[in-house]
Amino acid sequence: MLDYDTEISKLTPAEREGRAAVEEYEWCGCRHFFSWYDIDAPGLHAAVSKTQSGARLAREALDQGISQADYVLGIDFWLALRRKAEPWAWRMAGTYIDEGDYEDDEFVIRDCYVDAYISQEADRSPLLEKIIKTNPLLHAMICIETSRHLNAITRRPDAE
Repeated sequence: MLDYDTEISKLTPAEREGRAAVEEYEWCGCRHFFSWYDIDAPGLHAAVSKTQSGARLAREALDQGISQADYVLGIDFWLALRRKAEPWAWRMAGTYIDEGDYEDDEFVIRDCYVDAYISQEADRSPLLEKIIKTNPLLHAMICIETSRHLNAITRRPDAE
C-alpha cells in the first residue's frame, strides 16, 4: 500500500505548490457549490492571485524558481485529480446520505467519518479498494471531494 506523504514527496515543486493554489481557490470565498470542470488552471491561477494569500502563494512559488507556466501546470495536475474524484464524490455522498438521516447532524460530516465511510465502501468496490491501495493522492481527493459534496448537500440556506 502506497503512502500519501511519500507520493507527495515524489511530485515536482510546481505540483506541490499547485496543490496550495487549488486549496486556496476552494476556500477563498466561493460560497456557491462548483465543479472543478467549471474552471481551468489559468483561470484558477488568476482568481487565486487576486486574494492576498493566493498572491503570496504565487510569489513564494516564483521565489523558489518555479516559473508561472510550471506553476499553472502544477495547478492543472491537482485540478485533474479533483476532476477524477468528483464522480466518486457524488456517488459516495449520495450513498452516505441514503444510509441515514444526516441532514441535520453536521457532526457526522467530519472528515474522519467520511474517510472511514469510504474505506468501508471499498469493501464493496474492488476499484475503490485498488485506488486506496495504489493511488493515495486520488484516494485523498475522493475523501476531500466527498466531504465537500456532503457539506454542500447538507448546508442549510439560513446558515450562510
